[in-house]
Amino acid sequence: FLGQVAYFTALYANQNKQVDRALKYLDIAMKDPEQAKEAQAQKFAIGQANLKTKADTTKFISELKEFYAANPDNEAAFGTLCNLYAGQNDNEAVKALVGEKIQRDPNNHTAWALKGQYEMNAQDYDNAIESFKKACEIDDTNPVVLTYLGFCMNNKAAGIEGDIPQQKALYKESMKYLERAKEIDPDRMKANWAYPLYQCYYINYSANDPRTKELEEILK
Repeated sequence: FLGQVAYFTALYANQNKQVDRALKYLDIAMKDPEQAKEAQAQKFAIGQANLKTKADTTKFISELKEFYAANPDNEAAFGTLCNLYAGQNDNEAVKALVGEKIQRDPNNHTAWALKGQYEMNAQDYDNAIESFKKACEIDDTNPVVLTYLGFCMNNKAAGIEGDIPQQKALYKESMKYLERAKEIDPDRMKANWAYPLYQCYYINYSANDPRTKELEEILK
């Protein structure tokens, strides 16, 4: 149980802001095959959280890129690197990294979700919907991705003019993803699905429908 003990000791040390001690115990935990993945992810998270200067960030990115080049299947490294690039508003670097990941691993949920996210931020809703749908086909248990998909579909629907049936149909399709997010995360701890789902109910069931009224109360 040495790896497990080391891992939890590292978590407690990090909570007490003893970063060096936490990193030391994570290095021990990483030697245990059963704890290695979680320990590595935690080490990246601690490293990212403790970046103080631009020079720190540049150095951390350089080290992480080197690690990821040698370990291209490491999801924690991939996700952390994408977050760091996004934090620097380096969208081209995110696109390149995600594109390479999808080319090498077409069924990677994280890559499709990140692709959808930067497309959504660019208000490229058609491509964002396609990317988020692909992510949900791979894994439909992430309420954030489900909510982002519903949000994009609602925005696309809102832009439809002169075709009410098509608009309603898109809101109705969005509804199933948002209801899935509600089912997984009913207290909205991870994803705020309530307003986009309210839009779907309002358009398809009317303002006075009990389902719409229920969400109206939640949103107050």
